[in-house]
Amino acid sequence: MKEESVELALEHLNDSDIRPDFKIRVEKATFQQKGSEYQARKKKKTDTLEIYRIKTEMERKFNWIEEGGEERGLKIVILKGMFTPEDIEKSGDKEQFVKDLEEEIWAECTQKLGEIEKLMTYDVVFSLSVDE
Repeated sequence: MKEESVELALEHLNDSDIRPDFKIRVEKATFQQKGSEYQARKKKKTDTLEIYRIKTEMERKFNWIEEGGEERGLKIVILKGMFTPEDIEKSGDKEQFVKDLEEEIWAECTQKLGEIEKLMTYDVVFSLSVDE
């Protein structure tokens, strides 16, 4: 962490309420030696074969296509920030706006990603008000 961020945390977060009736206390960390003598850390040997095994296992787990070429699992893509409530208001017709947007997304995703089974559009907008 940078020294400036510590000062900012002390200034803005110390004794502030995280939840009702729950205050957070922030203080600068103090570092001290444990025991009377310095003990150097022992470096853990990195086994390159083990690292390669873990990396390939992770790639296999996150891959959408099995080794035999058979697809597995669901392919779900979530697109956020595609439109704002103002965009819907400008269009005038909400249903037509959503329909046009879905057609545009369907065409582009089909072209770039392949066949699409289902497309869902959510126009729920959550608002959060913060009392200061």
